[in-house]
Amino acid sequence: MNSNSPLIVEPTNLSYAWSQLFLRVIGSGSTKASTVLLSLRDFRDGEAIEDLTIREALDDCLLALSRPSVHTVANTIFLSIFGNELAAIDMNSMRNILAIFLG
Repeated sequence: MNSNSPLIVEPTNLSYAWSQLFLRVIGSGSTKASTVLLSLRDFRDGEAIEDLTIREALDDCLLALSRPSVHTVANTIFLSIFGNELAAIDMNSMRNILAIFLG
C-alpha cells in the first residue's frame, strides 16, 4: 500500500472490510503503516454486520502469522475500552480524550 494515498474501503459488512484490508496488506508485502478510511453503512441493532466464517478465517490466518486477532486489533483501533459512550461524545471531547489516551 502506498502510504501517500489512503485506502478507501466502503463495504456493507465489517468482515468484508477486514478481508479487503488483510488481502491488500498481505499482497503488498509492505511493513509500513498506511492510512485507511473505512466507512460502514449497514448495522443491525447498533452493531456492524459480520460474517463469522470470514472473521474466523481471518483470525486463523493472523494466528498463523503470529499476529493479534481481529478482535484485538479492532479494540486497539476503535478504542472500545470506552464502550458505547463514544457515540454520545462530540468531536471536541473526542479529540481531548484521544490526546489524553495517546499522550
